Amino acid sequence: MEPNTTNTNGKKIAMWIGVVIAVLLVVWGCYKVVSKGLDNGGQQKTVVLDTAPALGANEHMKGNPNAKVTIIEYSDFECPACRAYAPLFGEILQTYGDKVRVVYRHFPLPQHPSARLAVHFAEAAAKQGKFWEMHDILFANQETWSLKPTEAKQTFLGYAADLKLNITKLNADLAADDKAVEAMIDDSIRGGNILGVDRTPSIYINNIRVIDPQMIKATLDEQVAKTN
Repeated sequence: MEPNTTNTNGKKIAMWIGVVIAVLLVVWGCYKVVSKGLDNGGQQKTVVLDTAPALGANEHMKGNPNAKVTIIEYSDFECPACRAYAPLFGEILQTYGDKVRVVYRHFPLPQHPSARLAVHFAEAAAKQGKFWEMHDILFANQETWSLKPTEAKQTFLGYAADLKLNITKLNADLAADDKAVEAMIDDSIRGGNILGVDRTPSIYINNIRVIDPQMIKATLDEQVAKTN
C-alpha cells in the first residue's frame, strides 16, 4: 500500500462498507441457499480455503492483471446488496492501486426474473469492449429496470445505445451466443457452488472468503502486506 495515500481513500472504503452494511441489515445476501460453513449462527467473519480460486482465461477483470492480491466477487445484477457493493470496488482500486485486481463473476439468482438477461447484455457489451460500462449502468439503474421485467430487454437496448454500442452487432451477438452464455452462466454458478457461494454477493480475497463486510479492508491490508 502506498504510504500516504490510504488515509483519505481508506475513509472512503470505510464509508462504502458502512453503506453496504446498512443495506445488508435489510437484505443480508439476496439469496441464502444453506448455512453450512458458518459458525455461531452465521456469525463467522471469514473462511480460509485450502487454495485460492483459480482464474480462467476470460475473466472480467479490473486492476493490475499481475497483482498478487485478487478479489473475486460472485454477483447478480438484480441483487440490491450487489448494487450496494458496486462502488466499493472502485474505491478499493483507487486505494490499493496496482497491488490488487478485481474479478467479477456471474451468479444470477432464480428469483430475479431479469438477472440472466442482464448477463447476456453484459456479455454482448463485452464483445465491444464495454463490459464494465454495462456493469455500471445496470447497477446504477437497477431500481428502475428490476421493477419492469417485461420491459427489461428494451431498457437494456436503451443502455446499449447510451453506451454507443453497435446495436446491430449487439443483437447479432445476443442471438448467436444465447446458448453459449447460458452455459457460461451455469458453469459460473457451479464453480461458485463448489467454493461455497450461498448468497450474493460473495467475496473472495485470495484464499479467504470474506463473509462480514467489515472484514474486507482488514483482509485486503493483510494480504497486501504479505506481498510486500
